[in-house]
Amino acid sequence: MAGLIRGTYVIGGGAIIASFLAAIFKLPMYTIAGAALLGTLVTPVAGVGIYYAIGIHPDLLLGALFGVGGFGRMYIGARLQKFVSGRLIRIGLGVVISGLALRYIAGFFVG
Repeated sequence: MAGLIRGTYVIGGGAIIASFLAAIFKLPMYTIAGAALLGTLVTPVAGVGIYYAIGIHPDLLLGALFGVGGFGRMYIGARLQKFVSGRLIRIGLGVVISGLALRYIAGFFVG
């Protein structure tokens, strides 16, 4: 279900997976972070493999730079999350997702 929503609306898989695991399975936020990060890692790695298989060569340096930035954010987030309550993380995630939804809705009517 998360993959269908992500593919339809072209939004980050981590946000959808995290919301789904929190709302449906009632998992604590500190366990959700790892699952969401794994979900967002698999897609680009598979995408690079598919591009190479069909003869398109992606910019690996740019991808590596994005990867290093992602791993840095992941490390910092893992270190800091023990200082933030699960409730605050849920509220923050809800605010971010609601903001994105409003942006998409406004973009539909305005632009």
